[in-house]
Amino acid sequence: GKVGQLVKDYSRLGKEQSDRTAQGIESIEKLSQKADGKLRENKYALNEEIGKFNNKLEGFLDKETELKNKLDQSASKAEELRVQIEGHKKQLETQETELTAKEEQINKLKTELTQLTNEDELKQHAQKIVSLENELINLQKSVNNLNTAKDNLAGQLSTQEQKLQGFNSENQKLADEKVNLEQDKTQLEEKVKIFSVV
Repeated sequence: GKVGQLVKDYSRLGKEQSDRTAQGIESIEKLSQKADGKLRENKYALNEEIGKFNNKLEGFLDKETELKNKLDQSASKAEELRVQIEGHKKQLETQETELTAKEEQINKLKTELTQLTNEDELKQHAQKIVSLENELINLQKSVNNLNTAKDNLAGQLSTQEQKLQGFNSENQKLADEKVNLEQDKTQLEEKVKIFSVV
């Protein structure tokens, strides 16, 4: 009877032990399934995050390219206008020098006119004066036109410079955006690393 009891007790203990092991295995499997599920969820979320980041990056790069083109165009337009303005200034200097010279010539001829007595010489002098005065009027017109053109160009240049300022501040915003994107990228890379370890 004693031996029989011992054998019974022993098998009961063995059964309890195996039951416990079976429960242990079952709970580990459940945990593992949960972990797998969670992992899949997290992986899906991470992929979604990466997708969003890539879209953001693409948008940023498009903006950056567009702005660079605008900046380049605006800067070369401004440079072109500066060159034209310089050209006008030089022309103006030349023409204003000519104007002064013609005015002096006319004044000299007028002074000489008062000292002449010969009829033919008087006529010739008067004709010279009229001719020079016509040249003077044309030069004055040309100077006025050049001044108007120069002012017009200066106005265009001012507009271009304002545009450039606007583009430069947009560029500053993009630079800040780039810093944020770099940070997002670093964070994503860290998350990806964690998954690689798993």
